[in-house]
Amino acid sequence: MFWHCNLKFKPQDVWYLIPNVNFNNRLLILGVCPICKKPMAILKEKRKTDGRTFKEEYTGTIEVNKIKKVCTTSIDYTLQDLKQKKCKMTLPKHIRSGENIIVKIGGKVYQRMNAIGRWGQKEKIEDILLLG
Repeated sequence: MFWHCNLKFKPQDVWYLIPNVNFNNRLLILGVCPICKKPMAILKEKRKTDGRTFKEEYTGTIEVNKIKKVCTTSIDYTLQDLKQKKCKMTLPKHIRSGENIIVKIGGKVYQRMNAIGRWGQKEKIEDILLLG
């Protein structure tokens, strides 16, 4: 959540960043103040050595664009990607699990392999013919 112009508002997007040498649990939270229309960004990181969380806030077009440029190369996935359930997307490999089911289609028996994400999205991987 952002706090600006005496108003608390939700972010527009969240970038989940790949851990680096010193930090993990890295997030870049992006938004625009609805009153003054200034772009805002918050970079949250947790240091690996002592578990201390750091939070840096950026306000204004120039500062936000600089931090976005730096973080663009380390994006793992974004909140917008996860919200697009209707689009066919490849799920990030570290947040999915597998499901194997037996399906009958037109008198033939198939084993269907699906990948299921943390929020319930399904991605069909393969159908294997068992009996036909």
